[in-house]
Amino acid sequence: MMTKTTAIIPVDQNLLLERLQELLEKQIKLLRKGDPAGKKFEELSFQADALVKKITQQDFFRSVKFAGRKKQLQKLYDCLYMAISAQKDETARQLNRLRKGKKTIVMYHKNI
Repeated sequence: MMTKTTAIIPVDQNLLLERLQELLEKQIKLLRKGDPAGKKFEELSFQADALVKKITQQDFFRSVKFAGRKKQLQKLYDCLYMAISAQKDETARQLNRLRKGKKTIVMYHKNI
């Protein structure tokens, strides 16, 4: 009696890391264009999260050969964090302007 054996093909680690880098770069570009709340950014975030889970499950970064990639990805995450922080600050400033404008309109309306 013969049994079928299936060879397990390892996921190309470099391909996963390249895809994660590409997703992070796209997110940074979207933030710089001022589109943090768009569907595209959210979709890219979900994709990046799924890749990070695969990468951490396979524990790529224990290997010395990925030390350079780890530093490169960390720089991208730092850049993404900075871009998100800047966008958050800009959004907070705009929201404050809107609130002040609303208060002004309410005051004018009460005095008319």
